[in-house]
Amino acid sequence: MNRIPCDYIRVYIAETDALDDPAVYDRLYQMLPDFRRKKADSYKVVGARNQSVAAFCLLMYGLEKVLIPDDPESDYDIWNTLDYQTTETGKPYFTGRPDIHFSLSHTKGAVMCAISGSEVGCDIERIDRRMDLESVAARILTEEEFSACRVEPSDNQPAVNDIVTDINKDQQDGQVNRIQPLPGIDPKEFFRIWTRKEAYSKYTGLGLQQISDRFDLEKADAHIVSGETTTHIWSVASEFVTLSPQVANIISIDNILSELS
Repeated sequence: MNRIPCDYIRVYIAETDALDDPAVYDRLYQMLPDFRRKKADSYKVVGARNQSVAAFCLLMYGLEKVLIPDDPESDYDIWNTLDYQTTETGKPYFTGRPDIHFSLSHTKGAVMCAISGSEVGCDIERIDRRMDLESVAARILTEEEFSACRVEPSDNQPAVNDIVTDINKDQQDGQVNRIQPLPGIDPKEFFRIWTRKEAYSKYTGLGLQQISDRFDLEKADAHIVSGETTTHIWSVASEFVTLSPQVANIISIDNILSELS
């Protein structure tokens, strides 16, 4: 079987709403290798379980493009050959095919997979993900990054994520008094930076905790590109300058089912 070239890179993104249908979930689940089914079964929350199944099926979809047996008629056990493993920090790899590098990411409503002939990392996040952006941004962003995310509310526009309202109803006239909205964090800019840091941490294999604390992305020894859909923002880290946002392929669950059936 031919090795894939070092500059090979493919990025796939799929929305996961279709897995809310138990029949669709079951079809994808049955396609998984045993070890991945066990991982999916370990999730108690349905959404997380769906994401786990969809992310790995997206990897399988991408591998179909590069793993072509010398003899298509042979009894080829792909997972026995690949030997899926993870490092101590959780970075996945194939001991049986060191020429294939990959990265997986999932969030509410979408999954992502990057496959390359060299080190690669990817991350995807939902733009309207509920979290305290202010405190997280203050903890993991540099001062310059924090300033870039900061937005001031206009006279008639509330802050993006930090609307503070004090409602005092006067029993006599029912008047409502509102405190002026505070400055907030722009979710798009925040998650653009977040996904770039996450993608780089997966590229290096260090893990987000070791590189996110005030880590300056300008010092990253990788090329990082970002893109977005209507609901999500994603980033990919690679060593190749040719990487561009156009590298992402939006794949439907129907495409995955058709390819893997």
